[in-house]
Amino acid sequence: MKWSGLFYMLLAGCLLWGTSFSSTGCVVGSGSQKTIACEVDTDCASSLPFCVAQKCVQCKSDGNCAEGMACQSGVCQPKPAEEKASEPVVEK
Repeated sequence: MKWSGLFYMLLAGCLLWGTSFSSTGCVVGSGSQKTIACEVDTDCASSLPFCVAQKCVQCKSDGNCAEGMACQSGVCQPKPAEEKASEPVVEK
């Protein structure tokens, strides 16, 4: 199959699934939540380096995020402030 034929098949597939096409693959979603469709990590760009559930994401686990950040749904988010344990009330 010619490369142009493959390109048009990929473009048609993206359009059928309600996605758009970029030079790195099908873009899934809208607004700031766009992700790149993938099969393996190497399909993803450096800004979203991990392939999870066929979408490129920023992280797979907390270990992929900077200190003080946690991986939530593939995005590094600030960890919530830990609640201080209240001192027990002692009645006299």
